[in-house]
Amino acid sequence: DGESCNLPDGAPGVKACLSFSNDEFCVKADGWIAACRFGFTCGTCKDSPTMTPEAPQVDPCNSNCTGTCEQDTGVKICNSQYQTVCVGNQHIWQDLCSTAESTCGACGAEQPTVQLGDNNSTMVSARLDGWIGALVPYSGIEALTNMTSPQYQAVVWLANEDEQQLPIGDSRGIQRFLLATFYFALDGDNWVKCGRLDPSCSGDPYERSWLLDTEHQCDWLGVGCDVTDTKVTSIFFPRQLGNGLKGTLPPEVAELAELKALILHNNDLVGTLPTFLGKCKHMSVLVLLGNHFEGSIPSELLTGATMLGTIHFGGNQLTGTIPSAIANLPIRTLTLSDNHFEGRIPEELGQLTSMTFLELHQNNLTSTIPESLYDLTSLKRIRLYENKLEGTLSSKLGQMSALEEFCVGNNAIAGSVPQEFYQMERIIDFRCENAALTGTLSNEIGNLSENLRRVILGENNMRGPLPIAGLELCFMLNELELHGNAFTGTISKTICDRKGGRFFNLHNLTVPPEVDCSIEQNCCNLKG
Repeated sequence: DGESCNLPDGAPGVKACLSFSNDEFCVKADGWIAACRFGFTCGTCKDSPTMTPEAPQVDPCNSNCTGTCEQDTGVKICNSQYQTVCVGNQHIWQDLCSTAESTCGACGAEQPTVQLGDNNSTMVSARLDGWIGALVPYSGIEALTNMTSPQYQAVVWLANEDEQQLPIGDSRGIQRFLLATFYFALDGDNWVKCGRLDPSCSGDPYERSWLLDTEHQCDWLGVGCDVTDTKVTSIFFPRQLGNGLKGTLPPEVAELAELKALILHNNDLVGTLPTFLGKCKHMSVLVLLGNHFEGSIPSELLTGATMLGTIHFGGNQLTGTIPSAIANLPIRTLTLSDNHFEGRIPEELGQLTSMTFLELHQNNLTSTIPESLYDLTSLKRIRLYENKLEGTLSSKLGQMSALEEFCVGNNAIAGSVPQEFYQMERIIDFRCENAALTGTLSNEIGNLSENLRRVILGENNMRGPLPIAGLELCFMLNELELHGNAFTGTISKTICDRKGGRFFNLHNLTVPPEVDCSIEQNCCNLKG
């Protein structure tokens, strides 16, 4: 109807309709020739064309398709849908003839004769055109007709190479296309394991390589599916060191409507965190640690993927502040460590009453530890070390009854260890080294003997006699670092007798020079 339209990114486009479906789509004005090549019925062939949803002129192609278009100087070709298509000029027509999908005859005449190709190539081309039309709602015509795109590589594989040869539009085929796009977008041919160039899956008898044979897509390495309807519910590559995925995540990931877990740790993924992941309404686990993502956490992710319970973005190059909107999610694990986040820790995180793991270490966070965090009685681990935090440790520390690991060292935290710390019977690891702590260490540390394994308080301003009696009760202790303080006293033989390399031994003991550690040779690892 000649109307203009807007592309998904807001850019202006023009309308066109596919010859085999009469569905109307928006394409770039400068991409209309490519659209014609894939079965569009184009109207006026001009620089700014009008593309109308008129019914295509069907030519049985039993005879040659000859002559020029009525509009301007284009030429006719017979496409794989047995329809006459107008392309812009002879040069473009010759380019089309050189492709495997064309059905062109002689490619040299001034007014060329275009013939139907052999039956096999025609069927291949018809199948490709058909799958392109079926997949436009998922990837868009621009991506599907760009011969350098992963979407085009995926649809060619699906139409021409996939041994399952599923019917056009089949839901299983659509799912295979979405996964194949993921494969080509992330350099699947060079994956460490189970790409199509690794047919034996590196000798692993329990895994299957991608895109090969007639294997069901749910059997490919890392793909998990619902057992009832075989819809993809997870993508998880189990190798600890990653599987060599490289590139930017394609938006087709979000078209896997039942996706619940995306776990792509320790790869070479780049770009910003995709906003399209907000479309994953069922996703509860998103693990992208150890990649090269930049920029901030997009609001679209937090307001769209409302079932997220695990967010692990550690080890990237993310910037900005930690969004308070995270508090609106059912978070149980939040890991944003080893990035470049700045600003305060949001007070709103104290609303995450089901959270068990909070890891914000190795950033540039400032101000104090929010009081609201001490109200999270479900927290088992809190890691805030290597930031720019200040203030003191709250007396509410003792009410964190489930806490096993509290690591806040390498900050400017001052004050004394609160008396309530000695009530934390489940604490395993307590670290606040290289800070500004003062005060003493109480003999009540013996109350924690059942679980306490690490006390790391080196390089502070603490003083007073060491709580030898309490430390002797801590028979599970593996590491005790007290150097760089002003403690006094004598390390007992009971403590020294626990030194050793086994699991329950005391591996590491460091004390300041004021402490006598001469009762046994090599009892203390460091005095300083």
